[in-house]
Amino acid sequence: MDQSRYLQMVRTNQFERVYRRWKERKVTQQEAAVQLEMSERTFRRYVMRYRDEGVAGLLDKRLGRRSPLRAPRQEVDVLVALYRERYCRRNIRHFYARGRAQLQLGKGASSRCRGGRQGEAAREAQGT
Repeated sequence: MDQSRYLQMVRTNQFERVYRRWKERKVTQQEAAVQLEMSERTFRRYVMRYRDEGVAGLLDKRLGRRSPLRAPRQEVDVLVALYRERYCRRNIRHFYARGRAQLQLGKGASSRCRGGRQGEAAREAQGT
């Protein structure tokens, strides 16, 4: 189980525990929200989704989807090869700055060169 799914499971369990206490009138809505580290309005939204959809209403629907900024594999390969051939003595920040000017990197190029899932090119180029 990856970290994001594990944390989602933990949040769901915490919500169910606090929701039960709120339903039994042991805590107020405000106290429940504080315990869950969210606003009262967000707690009310969670309650409505939980009543309508059950546990499925609490799940993060973004998990498992690909980022719209994800670079195509071919572009990642080109960036890795270019870094290894011409920019191996520079760090990724310099590679990115020069790439923006000379290579005309487009939307999402910053994440492809610096970090995140799209930072695959940077990590592969550095051999990490």
